[in-house]
Amino acid sequence: MASPNPTKPNTLAVAIGANLPGQEGPPISTLKAVRPKLEKIILEWIESIQSKKIDSKSRDKELIFTWSGIFETDPFGGPVNQPKYLNAVLLVDGPKLSYIEPSCDKALELLDLFLNLESNFGRDRSNENIRWNSRVLDIDFLAWGELQVNNK
Repeated sequence: MASPNPTKPNTLAVAIGANLPGQEGPPISTLKAVRPKLEKIILEWIESIQSKKIDSKSRDKELIFTWSGIFETDPFGGPVNQPKYLNAVLLVDGPKLSYIEPSCDKALELLDLFLNLESNFGRDRSNENIRWNSRVLDIDFLAWGELQVNNK
């Protein structure tokens, strides 16, 4: 469970994006609404691995959630004439995360939680037969320390 070298960075990097309105309203509203839910999922995932609840008073010292600004990008690939995407990136770091050894199993468990959150916001992956199609919410697990997982 605990890594013998807690000084090795195990930063989590997660991207979120949207270019269609959803149940929260326009994409900007979706991205704002998903942020605290995404942080909660990551916090609970870490607690489940460590079998210890993180005290709310020490949370900011134990885990650091750093959000980028929201930026607009042109769609990449997919159908022409899609609306532009709004995107943001979350970096998660801190002592609680540094003691968890990155593994494919744990990463895929977290990815499943992200996909479930997408679904809760109205994303339906069952009929996405066009790669890079417009979407209500997209959550991408970009990195976790030096771990590399190709799950395509």
